[in-house]
Amino acid sequence: MIDAVGILFPSKSKGTTYEKNSIQPAKIIIDTIVNSENQCLFISANDGPFFMNDYMKAKKEVEAYGQKRLKSRFVSVFPGIVYDSSRKSSYFPARLLESLIKIPIFSFLKSYRPIKRSQFAKEIHKIIEGKESSLTSRIK
Repeated sequence: MIDAVGILFPSKSKGTTYEKNSIQPAKIIIDTIVNSENQCLFISANDGPFFMNDYMKAKKEVEAYGQKRLKSRFVSVFPGIVYDSSRKSSYFPARLLESLIKIPIFSFLKSYRPIKRSQFAKEIHKIIEGKESSLTSRIK
């Protein structure tokens, strides 16, 4: 089971909240498979800017719940900005971040961990096959 359910930002006009649209659906998935042998791969996040604190808090709440309920059958991955040239809203910021991270004074930005969508898919495939991936550890 791969859990990629959730929202990036809540919207009052759409009636979306992190609790309703990210945390609760993840908990339902976790509770549904708790008495099976199924595993859950949760797409979390490595880090986010200050204005995404609530987003990160929601991700960490699901991580804690999954670990508590499923133990070793719950695996979190910690990408940053997953980008692709077809999505300009993430592509240009991610490419800029990749360039800035190489400059020592901006190395603190590495926690935003930009990753190409194609590479992200390869990392998920490795994890599913039981192989090691750097995405299963958070970086600071």
